[in-house]
Amino acid sequence: MAFDLLPIWNTRNHVDYCLNWSRILNSPSNNRFISEREAKYLALEIRRARNIKSIPWQSILTSKPIYACLCAQYAYNFSSTLMQTFLPTYFRDELMIPLSMNGVYTMIPFLVQTVVRTCCSIVADALIRKVDLCPIISFLIYLHAGAIGLAVSLISLAYFPTCDQPWIAAICLVFYGIAYSFGIPGYLTALMSIAPQH
Repeated sequence: MAFDLLPIWNTRNHVDYCLNWSRILNSPSNNRFISEREAKYLALEIRRARNIKSIPWQSILTSKPIYACLCAQYAYNFSSTLMQTFLPTYFRDELMIPLSMNGVYTMIPFLVQTVVRTCCSIVADALIRKVDLCPIISFLIYLHAGAIGLAVSLISLAYFPTCDQPWIAAICLVFYGIAYSFGIPGYLTALMSIAPQH
C-alpha cells in the first residue's frame, strides 16, 4: 500500500523543491553565493532574454548542430541504459561472478562517473579560461575522447576479462566511467552553447 503512494509523494517533493527554490533564489541580485560581477552579468542577460519576442522554432528545428547534439545525447543515454540493464547479467552469465560480488562490480562505472564528471567540467572550464582555448575546441576534445574511450573500454570489456581474471573487467569499467564522464563537458555543454536563451 505504501509503495503505491511513493510516486505521488516523490512528485510532490519535486514540485515543492522547485517552487521553494524559485522563491528563494529567483534573482541573481539576491543570491549570496555568486560574485557581484556575475550577478550583474546574469541580470543583463535576463533583461536581454526577456526582450526576445518569440522562440525561433523553425531555426531550431532545421539546425544541423541541434540534431547532432540530440543524436549524441541519445547515444549517451542509450549507452547508460544498456550498462545499467545488462551489466549484472554479463557478470553473472559470462564471468560467473557470484551474486554477492555482482553489485560491487556493477557499481564501479557509476561510482567513477560521480567523481570524474565534476573534475572533467572543472578541467574544461580551466582550459577555456587559462589556456585561452576556444569552447568549441574544448567540446570537440571531450566528445572525441569520450567516444573513443567508450569504444575502447567496451571492446576491452568484451575481449579481455575471463572467469579466472574478473578484475580486468573492473579496470575496463573504471575507464568506461571516465570516458562516459567526458559527455558532460562535451555534448551537454555544446547543446547549451548553441541556444543558451532557449
